Amino acid sequence: MPRYRFTVRNDELIEDEDGAIMPDDQDARAYAMQIIHELQKGEEATWHSYTMEVLREGRVVWRIPFEVSEPPS
Repeated sequence: MPRYRFTVRNDELIEDEDGAIMPDDQDARAYAMQIIHELQKGEEATWHSYTMEVLREGRVVWRIPFEVSEPPS
């Protein structure tokens, strides 16, 4: 199974050094959405300029803007 890394981008880059082993791109996307929703619960005033990049073997397979990823109610 491939290792995916989850990078948060804004004015700065927050890289995931360890990543996670996932069976496929769809599971990696679901995991990224969980991370985004957890981060949105934090103190950050606005997440609208943030993006989550999901990388497999150094290649971006998903680029998810936080503003389209509002957490479930």
